[in-house]
Amino acid sequence: MNLSEKMTPLQAAGLLALLLATQNYIFAPAIMARFAHEDMWISSLLAASAAFLFCLYAVWLAGQFPNRTLIQFLSFLLGRWAGKAIGILYLGYLICLTVVYVQTLATSFKTLFLPMTPLIVFIVLIVLFCMYGAAQGMIVLGKMSTLVIFALLVTLLLLFAGTLPSVELTNYLPIGQNRWSNIFYASLFNLTSFTQSIVITMLFAFVRPDKMKYAKKYVVWGSALTFGVTSLIVVEEVGVFSPNQLELLTFPTVELITLFNFGTFFERVETIFVSVWGAAMFLVIGMLFTSCLTAIRHLLGLSDRSASKWPVLLFGAAILLLSLFYLNNTQKLSYFMLHYWTYLSLLFQVGIPLLLGLACLIARGRMSRADNANA
Repeated sequence: MNLSEKMTPLQAAGLLALLLATQNYIFAPAIMARFAHEDMWISSLLAASAAFLFCLYAVWLAGQFPNRTLIQFLSFLLGRWAGKAIGILYLGYLICLTVVYVQTLATSFKTLFLPMTPLIVFIVLIVLFCMYGAAQGMIVLGKMSTLVIFALLVTLLLLFAGTLPSVELTNYLPIGQNRWSNIFYASLFNLTSFTQSIVITMLFAFVRPDKMKYAKKYVVWGSALTFGVTSLIVVEEVGVFSPNQLELLTFPTVELITLFNFGTFFERVETIFVSVWGAAMFLVIGMLFTSCLTAIRHLLGLSDRSASKWPVLLFGAAILLLSLFYLNNTQKLSYFMLHYWTYLSLLFQVGIPLLLGLACLIARGRMSRADNANA
């Protein structure tokens, strides 16, 4: 959590790409099919296009305050007390996002592999990894991210190619028969995951200012690649499963994996795919956990160089308790993600950041006018 330790631009891009590449094809396809039906592929492409534009904006916003996290530049833009208040709200958002990812990973592993194992076992293991990752620092997570994001994207592309023969083009027909309001509404469920690119405002502080130019490029194009690859999976799912079938599937991507065919010797391929996804999820959760701790330190005015392990232990215990009693099964998690989290997250990922960008432009305009007056 020491901001004096810097990661490379590629590592920052890798961490953000992992965040964007692990969630949009988990629960979203089922409810997208419910609203957009055969046209949900249009919704997916709309979400990816809008997400790319927002990623450009998020990178611009984060780049306005190099060496400062979102929590730090809130006080600069809004004043001490208003900045602290919004910062506390963003801390709540990051905590909620962390719990969502912890529960997604824990319930997925329990449902798919070890249904008789108590959920607490998975949650404890995940939280222990988070605490270890936070103790090591964001830099260590960044170093691991470059390899894991490469493996995940290659895995997703192999999944797409291996199941392409199962696509029925008739599942995409008729085109444009649904109302555009439903198509746009369905795109929000993908956009929820994609606009998590706002988390780059917590990562750029770990990049050296003289490398910021490269970091911006890597983040933008790495995110664009991630949007494209993950959207391919969602688009393919509506072709493999009819929209009516897709509505009924809890984990449509896992069902897609079972159709992957690579000869007679390659069995239980879903284990390999889910293991790569699980490794990516561990790093994402570790990054979010560390971002939460960084936010807490900045809100309390604590030094980033502090060697105390108590904040890590106390926050780890808090995440453990929240994960045990909140959204602690697949049904609750899925319902929350599709009926509440979509709207709540877009407030923090799109709504407030747009207002912050406006405040930034106003502040810079005032500074420019003051400089002209002094001249």
